Amino acid sequence: MNSDIITEDLESRVILLMNWRRRAIRASNGHYLSSSYCRFWSNILILFNIISAIAVLFFSNNKFFNSIGSTEGTFSGIFQNSDILTAIAGLFVVLTTAIQYVLKLEIKSRDAKSAGNDFTNIKRNIEIILTGGDISTDSIQSIQISHTHTSRNHELVPKRLWSRSERKTQAAFAEDREFERSVLKRFGLDEGLLGTTD
Repeated sequence: MNSDIITEDLESRVILLMNWRRRAIRASNGHYLSSSYCRFWSNILILFNIISAIAVLFFSNNKFFNSIGSTEGTFSGIFQNSDILTAIAGLFVVLTTAIQYVLKLEIKSRDAKSAGNDFTNIKRNIEIILTGGDISTDSIQSIQISHTHTSRNHELVPKRLWSRSERKTQAAFAEDREFERSVLKRFGLDEGLLGTTD
C-alpha cells in the first residue's frame, strides 16, 4: 500500500496517519540534532574569534611589550616577536570570520530548530486527529500539505546527523507503541497493522 494515497478506507487512513506521525518524529529528532550541532560549532567559532581578536589587541601594543621585555628577562623573547604573534592572531580572526560567514552555522541552527518545531507540531496535529475520532479527508489533506510544505521549506538533515538521530527515534517509537496500540484499539483495528518501527 502506498502510504501517501488518501483512501476512503478507515483502516488505511489510520495507518497512513501513523506512518506520517512516525516520519514527523524522525524528522523532528534529526532537525533538533542538526540545530544543536550547528549551534555548538557556531559557538566554537565565535569563541576562537573573540580569543583571536583579544590576542591581536594584546600583541599589537609593541611599546608596552618592549617595556615589559626590557625589565623582565623571561618575557623578553616572547615580546620581541609580538609583530609575528599579532599577524598570526589577525589571521585567525580573518579565518574564523570567513568560516562563520561561509558556513552560516547560526542561521542553519535556527532553521533546523524551526523545522524541528514544525515537524513536532505536525505530530501533535496527527495525534489530535487520531484521538478525536473523525479522520476526514480534509484533516488528512491538511496534514499532507503541512508535511510537504515543511519538508520543502527547510534544509535536509545531513546524512551523518540523520543516522545519529536514529537511536533517539527508535526510542521514541518504542515509547509510542502504547499510544499506537490504543489508537488501533479505539478504531477496532488489529495491532498487527503496526508492523515494524522503521
